[in-house]
Amino acid sequence: MRTLLIFVGICLIATSVYAYDDTLIKHETDIGGFFDIVSKKTQVKDTFCLFVGGRVAFLANHHWAFGAGGYGVVNDPIPDGFEEEGLTKLRMYYGGLTFEYFAWPDKVVHVTFPILIGAGKVEYKGSYRDSETGKDSDTYFIAEPEINIEFNVMRFWRMGLAASYRYVSGCELGDVTDDDLSGVAGNLTFRLGKF
Repeated sequence: MRTLLIFVGICLIATSVYAYDDTLIKHETDIGGFFDIVSKKTQVKDTFCLFVGGRVAFLANHHWAFGAGGYGVVNDPIPDGFEEEGLTKLRMYYGGLTFEYFAWPDKVVHVTFPILIGAGKVEYKGSYRDSETGKDSDTYFIAEPEINIEFNVMRFWRMGLAASYRYVSGCELGDVTDDDLSGVAGNLTFRLGKF
């Protein structure tokens, strides 16, 4: 009996050592995380507006980030031609999952490639209703790839200047089209975390 227990113990130890050696990642993974405060200057329905929002993400091995983010218009633009119709504001919000790759993150100036994939909502605040459906809001799919030049200011603080493209699909709200909500943005990012 004692010999059997020793044999089983040796087999278990050998199995655990083999399982450890037979892994995809042979070293410990460095885990970090960060949160961003982001402002985006862009156009919605041919009117300049400002989006403000943020992201929260986990960072693996200094190169890969996985998280979530969300943004909303803060200046609620009145689209051209709507003043005479007595409308107040056009509001737009969106959010989703974020993925980001960091190239040369140990350099003072480096490049990152984030993308957000998610959903959003656009709505009118005022007297407007879609003449066909009676709706004053609608939801849509969004994908927003970005290229970001990032500066390592301190060990826990980074700043970024970026350009992104907001691709919107599925919006059906009167004369508001996917193209009206899609567009290029210039972004400023304030990032704090463990990198």
